[in-house]
Amino acid sequence: MKPFGKTLPLIFLISFLMFGCAKTAPSADAAITHSKTLKNKNVQMMYLVGQAESFLKMDKNADAAKVADYILSEIDPESMIAQSIAKRAELGLD
Repeated sequence: MKPFGKTLPLIFLISFLMFGCAKTAPSADAAITHSKTLKNKNVQMMYLVGQAESFLKMDKNADAAKVADYILSEIDPESMIAQSIAKRAELGLD
């Protein structure tokens, strides 16, 4: 079973509402480090998705890709939103 499969739209909405207007971390490393201080994987996921989306909007595609890779390797290997972010970042890197 996918841990975030059924809640993907909810995670995206909450992350946008909570972090869409929040301050963007200066780098992927800073975002990842901060996420490790958050209380659980769901909150970490929401924060990191918001950060990755912000990086994409700022054309910081390498940072967005790094955050997406972290989500896929450490939080949810099947995260569709992280996969989408990684693909969009990759397109921007070419």
